[in-house]
Amino acid sequence: MNFAREQSAFLSRPAPEIRSHVYSLLSTDCPLYLCSRQPEAFCLSPAKAYFTVLRACRINLRYERIRWTHQPPSAGYDRRSEKVMILEAEFNRIEEVAAGFNTHYEVFKYMKGLTQDLGMTAFLIMTLPTVDFVEIGATKIITNWPAEMVDYYDAHNLMVDSPVMRRMLRSTSPFNYDVEAINTNRGGGKKSTVIELFNRYGMEKGAYFPVHDAAGGRGAMSISGSRNFSMVEMAKLLFIATLIYDRLSQLTLNEKHKPIEFTPSELDCLRLTAGGRKGNEIAKLLDLTENAVNNHIGSAIRKLGCTTRTQAVVNALRLNIIRV
Repeated sequence: MNFAREQSAFLSRPAPEIRSHVYSLLSTDCPLYLCSRQPEAFCLSPAKAYFTVLRACRINLRYERIRWTHQPPSAGYDRRSEKVMILEAEFNRIEEVAAGFNTHYEVFKYMKGLTQDLGMTAFLIMTLPTVDFVEIGATKIITNWPAEMVDYYDAHNLMVDSPVMRRMLRSTSPFNYDVEAINTNRGGGKKSTVIELFNRYGMEKGAYFPVHDAAGGRGAMSISGSRNFSMVEMAKLLFIATLIYDRLSQLTLNEKHKPIEFTPSELDCLRLTAGGRKGNEIAKLLDLTENAVNNHIGSAIRKLGCTTRTQAVVNALRLNIIRV
């Protein structure tokens, strides 16, 4: 059968069969995995998909002729290998993305997008607390938890005797959580307080992923919302958590060796913010407008690669940029 007749016969078949056949060819008959080179084939009409894939085959497989038969994949074809191949490609893409982060803000944007794509509400990346840390505001590295939630959490000492923290300090295994179930045995009136708080912000379920960096420092990533994750999602998110925490550790290490230039006003504003002063109070103390104070603090936040005032203050204290 010549090419024109073969093409005509192929395209006369029902569209779903054409798409299925194109997909099977991409997955099994193309040793160069053209699905990664020609992703647009899945978005085109059947006819255009046929020509796109055929053109790619002729260009890339110059030493091998692919017969475009009208038979479905063989009975021995294992679709598990296809899934593994797709998953491996996705993991490679995630690794490349994580390696390209150069600031905390880039990590923040990625995590915010990931959280939204999963249909969840909030994320948190933190260092695991020691006996010296009893406030989540002092342990978090990057998060989109509402500031008022963090303040309420710390004001009620909810990190102390937290069953989530105890579990992560005992084990490195990731786990799903339900705020009601995990706080079942919590006493001191904290059970109802923490359940009401997390329900109020739509974070009643989710998962935690304990991780560590190259120096052995321990941390964790959490994603919270209205559901738990499947085993496949947990595996993927643990991989992401490991890469993200490692990259954040590298960025922090680079910051320690890279001097950051601050103006005297920026340092004054950071120092007073660390002391608990609000914008209008800082403005009066420094004889500035509140808008000027916000500009100085905003500039300091950007220089520190942070996204919030609290994160900037914690980083500035950690790097010995300010003291209180």
